Amino acid sequence: MARPEDPVLCPACGARNKARWEFCARCGESLQGAEPAAAPAKAAPRAPAPGADAKAASKRSVVVIHPRDEEASAVNAFFAGASFLAMVATIVAATTYACRSEPPPPPAPAGLTIPTVPPKPVAASADTSSTARKAYQQGHRLLAEGKAEEALPLLAEAVGEEADQALFQWGYGEALIKTGNAEGGLAAQGEAARLDPARYRLDYAKSLGVNEQRAAAVEQFEAILESSPDDPEALRGAGWYIAQGGDFNRGLPLLRRAVEQRDSDPGLLTSLAAMEAAAGRAQEAAGTYWKAVQLAPANAEARRELARLLVQTGKPEVALDVLKRGGAHSPGAGFDKDVGGVLERLGRPAEAAQAYRSYVLQSPGAADAEEIRQKADRLDPAGRTGS
Repeated sequence: MARPEDPVLCPACGARNKARWEFCARCGESLQGAEPAAAPAKAAPRAPAPGADAKAASKRSVVVIHPRDEEASAVNAFFAGASFLAMVATIVAATTYACRSEPPPPPAPAGLTIPTVPPKPVAASADTSSTARKAYQQGHRLLAEGKAEEALPLLAEAVGEEADQALFQWGYGEALIKTGNAEGGLAAQGEAARLDPARYRLDYAKSLGVNEQRAAAVEQFEAILESSPDDPEALRGAGWYIAQGGDFNRGLPLLRRAVEQRDSDPGLLTSLAAMEAAAGRAQEAAGTYWKAVQLAPANAEARRELARLLVQTGKPEVALDVLKRGGAHSPGAGFDKDVGGVLERLGRPAEAAQAYRSYVLQSPGAADAEEIRQKADRLDPAGRTGS
C-alpha cells in the first residue's frame, strides 16, 4: 500500500520525485496523478570478514541507488546551485548599481547668520601649483589681517590669470568693497555667484543687503527660495529686508517660516521679534523675545527689548523681574539703570534712585553716569551721597 511519503514517478520521463513535489525535478512536467514508485531493492548482507564479529557484520547493509534516483539528485543539486549563483549575482549587481548611482551627500549647510553681517573671506586650498593660486593665498592672508590695500593687487592678479575661478572672484570682490569700491566689489562677487551659485549665491545676497542694495538682495534671496523654499537663511534674508522696507505683510510670514525651520536659534527669533515690534505688534514681539531670552539668557539687548514691550503692554512688574534676572546673567550690562527707569515709571522714586546709584557705582566711567547720579539725587535727596 502506497504511503504519502513514498516517492512518485514522473509520467513524462519516469524520474523519481518526492511525493510533495508538484513538478518533476528532471523535466519540469506536472506530477499530478503520478504513480507511486516501487521501493528500492536492497543488496544481501556482506559476509563477515575472517576473525570479525559475525553478529556486528550481519547488521551492516548496502543500499542500492536506482539510476533514475541518481539523475533526480543531480538535477536537484544543479537547480540548487544555479539558484544560489543567481542570488549572488543579483546581490553583486544591486550593490554595484547602488554604489554607482547614489548621489554624493549634500554639503553641510552654512551656519545661520544675521543677514546684515557680511561673510568672511574663504581660504584657498594648499595647492600652489599655479601662480594665480599663490597670489590668491597671499592676498587672502593679507585680507584676513585687515590689510585690504595690500591684498587688492594680489587678488586682482589671481583673477586676471584665472577669471573663471569663483573663489578668486569672491576674494577680489571682498578686497574691492573694503577699499571703498562697493560697486566693483559687488560685481566681482556677483560673478563668483554666477560661476558657483551653490557656494556663493547666498553670500552674494547677504553682501548686497549689507551694502544697501536691499532690492537686489531680496531678488537674490527669492531666487534661492524658488529652488529651496525651506532654506532658513534665504527665508530670513528675504523676510528681513522686505520687512525693513515696510512691507510687514510679506516680510513677517517669511521670517516666521524661517523660525519654523530653526526654532532653537535665538538670533533668528530676535530678528523676527524686532520686525514684529517695528510692525506695532507688541504682544507678538514680546512673546518672541521671551523665547529668545530663554534660549540666550545673556542676550542683554533682547532682554531690554522684552522688558520695554512688557511695560508697553501693561506688565511692568514682570518687566522688573526680567531685568533683575538679567543682572545675574550679564553682571556688567548695566541693568540697574533699566530697573530704575521702570521703578520711576511705577511711582517708586526712592527705589528708583537706589537702582540709579547702583548703576553709577558699577559704571562710574559711563558717558551718562553723572546724568544718572543727578537724577537719583532729584528723586531721593535724602539718599544723596555725603548728606
